[in-house]
Amino acid sequence: MGFWEIFFLCVGGLGQALFTARMLVQWWYSRKAGKSVAPPLFWWLSLVGSLLSFFYALFRKDPVFALAPASNLFFYARNILLTSPDRKGLPPRVLLLFGTLFGVLVCVTVWAKFRLDLLSEIPPFWLGVGLTGSTLWVARFLLQWILSEHKGESHLPLHFWLVSLGGAALLFAYSLFRKDPVFLVGYSFPIPLILWNLLLFRRSETQGDGENSEEGG
Repeated sequence: MGFWEIFFLCVGGLGQALFTARMLVQWWYSRKAGKSVAPPLFWWLSLVGSLLSFFYALFRKDPVFALAPASNLFFYARNILLTSPDRKGLPPRVLLLFGTLFGVLVCVTVWAKFRLDLLSEIPPFWLGVGLTGSTLWVARFLLQWILSEHKGESHLPLHFWLVSLGGAALLFAYSLFRKDPVFLVGYSFPIPLILWNLLLFRRSETQGDGENSEEGG
């Protein structure tokens, strides 16, 4: 194993370590609050972790692994603004334009880096599994961003965790196929915490139904 392989393996490992840390931070704050929450540190760890994971994916020449980290950078930056004390930032239209331009830049970069001949090296079935998982992994933050803008504050709704579960399961399967230790760990660790957050929502709904029943009686 050469120097650059070791270097980028460390870069990817650090990126996934930050993703692991963000989930632990989210779990800790949610446990204290008794509901699913995302503190500012969650978004900062996500932002840095995505940058490191994106560079590792470029080194691996894998379009599936590169798609989600690059696409989610905009959503992380916007949530950092939403969690700031004054909640002031750029107007949503400007942010949407910025996000669109960044997305186009990412697509062009990935296209130039991987090219179609590299995509052909991955069997169509597994490419479909990986791209579907990455699409869900990105869509969950698109959904979270839209709902947060509507609410005027950063939050993690129930549908965010449902989509996250599907995306994590597919990307974990794809990581097994690719035999990538970095992403294998990265996409397996969140699954128990995703299920825990879904349990929090379930408990909240159950308690809410119980309170309504007492009021009705």
